[in-house]
Amino acid sequence: MSIEKVSGKTTNDEVLNDKLYMLDSHIQYQINQMKNFQLGKLLTIVEASINDKEQRRALKDIVKDTIWEKEYFSSEISQIIIQFANKYTDIPTEELEKYWKNRGGERVPSGNWFKK
Repeated sequence: MSIEKVSGKTTNDEVLNDKLYMLDSHIQYQINQMKNFQLGKLLTIVEASINDKEQRRALKDIVKDTIWEKEYFSSEISQIIIQFANKYTDIPTEELEKYWKNRGGERVPSGNWFKK
């Protein structure tokens, strides 16, 4: 069994249209929406709290950088999805490797999210 393409496309460049990617993308989108919501709230607090324009700008930049600095959590979500697919589906490892490489990874992540 290979990764079933939602759009019916079959080339390696179009592997991002598969169902795993759709799941991953929806989760990542929700994470980004949450971050944007939190960022907006924090920036409003900074705006209301600091009168000096230069200091306010500097603190806002620090807050933005802190919220968006590292995508570790997003990478973890992608890894969990891959590990789930690797354990509970018949998708060949080669297909998962293509998917993971297209997501920016070097190899299919191994881990113990789904222990026996």
